[in-house]
Amino acid sequence: MTEKDAVKCGAFADERMWFMRIDALLPATFDEQLLASWNTPMDAKLLEILVCPICKGPLVHKRAEQELVCKPDRLAFPVRDGIPVMLEDEARKLDPNEEP
Repeated sequence: MTEKDAVKCGAFADERMWFMRIDALLPATFDEQLLASWNTPMDAKLLEILVCPICKGPLVHKRAEQELVCKPDRLAFPVRDGIPVMLEDEARKLDPNEEP
């Protein structure tokens, strides 16, 4: 069994039970690859099902601004680390001169 499972079996383990220690070796570029994956564009299928929490209307994804915009309500919902924050109190109100 794995070392993780062996910890759970401590109360009833005997000499017939063995565990193998496993050490993960990550490539030197792992951190960079992980961070890059967070900056990938939002999945198109997710955008199809997301709607404005207020009017239930469609949203426009503004990639550069990392926002989802509701044109009728003139609100921009932030996208943080690739995750849309669909809370009204977290949304930014669009300026009157700003194009939605």
